Amino acid sequence: MKKVAKILAVLFMAVAIVSSLSLSVFAVSYDLSPYIEEKGIHTSVELEVGETHMHGSAIWVQNGGESYSSNDNVIRALSDGSVEAVGVGTAYLMNQGTTGMYQIIEYTVVEAKEEGSVIGGLLPVPDSDDDDSDTLLEEILPETEDEIESEIIKNKSIFGMIAGLGAAAVTAIASMGAAIIGAGFFALIWLLAIGILLYQIVTIVSLSKKSMGARVLPEIKETERTVRQGMPDKTVCPKCQTPFGEGEFCATCGISKKTKNVYVVPINKRMTAQNFEKYINEWLAENPYACNVKLNVDTHQSLFLPFVKYKFFVKKASIEFDVSNTPSKNQYGFAFLYKFRLFGPIGYSGEKHLAEWKKNNPEAMVVSNRSGRIQHFGSQSGFYAQYYNYVFYKKPKN
Repeated sequence: MKKVAKILAVLFMAVAIVSSLSLSVFAVSYDLSPYIEEKGIHTSVELEVGETHMHGSAIWVQNGGESYSSNDNVIRALSDGSVEAVGVGTAYLMNQGTTGMYQIIEYTVVEAKEEGSVIGGLLPVPDSDDDDSDTLLEEILPETEDEIESEIIKNKSIFGMIAGLGAAAVTAIASMGAAIIGAGFFALIWLLAIGILLYQIVTIVSLSKKSMGARVLPEIKETERTVRQGMPDKTVCPKCQTPFGEGEFCATCGISKKTKNVYVVPINKRMTAQNFEKYINEWLAENPYACNVKLNVDTHQSLFLPFVKYKFFVKKASIEFDVSNTPSKNQYGFAFLYKFRLFGPIGYSGEKHLAEWKKNNPEAMVVSNRSGRIQHFGSQSGFYAQYYNYVFYKKPKN
């Protein structure tokens, strides 16, 4: 029996090791600052906490566009393109149409004005000297000390009864738990731990193999999400307000007169890296006229999610691109790579991780990538490590 217990203890430790996590060594912040610098603020609005507001650009959102808040703790973007003031501060809303056009609205949120006060948080203070006010207070408040003491005794009796019932419930639950453990519940927990360990092993091996394999991008097609026309050139420098004229760059600041199309990926708090790969590749396949594409992502590795399929996720992402008159010769793609390795980084690195994937995808030309690892038990050698890589690439069309 002692030998079996030792084996189970080792298996339990293995579950803890496989489920353990560490924060990412790589994370890139993303906010609305680039859009504000590029196009400026369209208008400013002041709201009180609890108020809502709808700007004219909300029509873009109602016709299939997107709406984004720079700080959900100040303003919350609603599905119809309006906002709700939720906290004191300053934040920005971006309403963006399906064509890529957008406007920035600055919101300043202040505390809501009080319309009255309360007594003890319960009783309204009258706004006039009417006789009805005195009657209201007399009906609600106890008139004598004896009545007040009676109320206190009654409340103590109620709380005492609730406390007694709570203690009895805790005792009953504890007795039931002891009986269940005595009947073999402890053994069931160990079986569950072994099952979790086996599930972890299977999913880790599966993701390591699948993510490092050859990529087949979706078929190119045109849909309602296809962007065929680029943004018009800027006429005035957004930084110094100098007219561009015939020049391609501002003579004072050097800023380009070209305006990039920007597509903000609709992510509700987070999206797993695997689902993000599928979504981005579908969007890229539906936009064959996009060229000079740049992908911006804010990624994270969770410390508290134990299963590998949920460990890696994207918090924010956007695509910057120009629009060509003809479809591009190359097709853009995105790939999330993962690999589990014993003994950490001994003889291994992020560059080797990417090189292994390139062997299985020889036509892929890497545009940009961001790699890292989750290290366990030691910063140099370690017992094991989990490597990850977010790769943006292009390849000739089939």
